[in-house]
Amino acid sequence: MRLLLKGGKLTKDWINVTEHCLVTAAAVEAIANGIKLSEEETSKVIKTALIHDWDKRLPKKSGDFTDNEKTQANELLKKTQVDPTLLQATDPSFSPRCVLDEYTPSLSEKLIFYVDTITEESDIKPFQERLAQAKKRWPALGQNAELNAKIADKLGAGKTYWDAVLKVTNAIQEEIFDLLKENDCDLNNAAAVPQWVKETIEKNYRQ
Repeated sequence: MRLLLKGGKLTKDWINVTEHCLVTAAAVEAIANGIKLSEEETSKVIKTALIHDWDKRLPKKSGDFTDNEKTQANELLKKTQVDPTLLQATDPSFSPRCVLDEYTPSLSEKLIFYVDTITEESDIKPFQERLAQAKKRWPALGQNAELNAKIADKLGAGKTYWDAVLKVTNAIQEEIFDLLKENDCDLNNAAAVPQWVKETIEKNYRQ
């Protein structure tokens, strides 16, 4: 952010990345506080949320920066000391790993994955709506025939990458709902979690 402002490079694309990361961090904070996640884990997940798309986008948009600026950016990212395991939870490979490799993620991994999945730029949405948009935006993610065949073997004929993402996201949302209810948060069902997150952010950051 500092480099973008200094260099006058805060274009629409970078503004979207910045806003997405900020809202993701606010959403993480809302859920972490709601489920009484430890202060240490909350800090780690918020830190990850704040840089997760910068970490992915900098290599793709390296032409937006001079060599010196790229060096500064990489040094700043290193200083954040983000847990690489948490960053991996925002990678498209996360859901297939959970389904095919029976990988069991930590609660913090689930939290960063879930919040990233329900956040469209700077808006919080039901994950089904968000994933329907993602499917149109990144169709190639669902066109890996080898991966889809493995997923179909596991989940049933015709199932693809996107079905794996839906399955994992739904399971995590149910778990988050249960944890929020255990801590006396006011929700009627798991489908209400995104709206609860949105309202909590608005309450926390109301001017």
